[in-house]
Amino acid sequence: MNSFDDYIDVIYLDKDEIIDSNNFVYGNFYKKVTTKKIFNKWSNRYFFIKHKMMYIWKKRKNKIYKKEKIIIDSHSYLSGLKHIANGNNSTYFIFKYTYFDVSMKQKTLHFKSYNPKIIHLYKFIENILFTIR
Repeated sequence: MNSFDDYIDVIYLDKDEIIDSNNFVYGNFYKKVTTKKIFNKWSNRYFFIKHKMMYIWKKRKNKIYKKEKIIIDSHSYLSGLKHIANGNNSTYFIFKYTYFDVSMKQKTLHFKSYNPKIIHLYKFIENILFTIR
């Protein structure tokens, strides 16, 4: 196992599960996506973060697709983590991550999770940003 592609096949998680380690964080959350440039929806995605790299992908029928590799660098930033309570006794957390892609175009990713462990993911990214600035 040398590349990230070797690792993502062996990650199995329950819905909205987040695993935190000292060196990495992985799990799944919801990412806001655009459908046909008109509507937005929350789509389930898996993620893995180690060092200064964030990998996000979608799995369908045990096949991986829509894989993204995002570099966490000093030009990227986080929005504040928001805790939102619905009227139907469910709560969730949301935050935004903004970065510049390889063509220097600014992109913003919106993340959502019903699992309070999303705070670990947020803090992990925040610590990476703090150490590289």
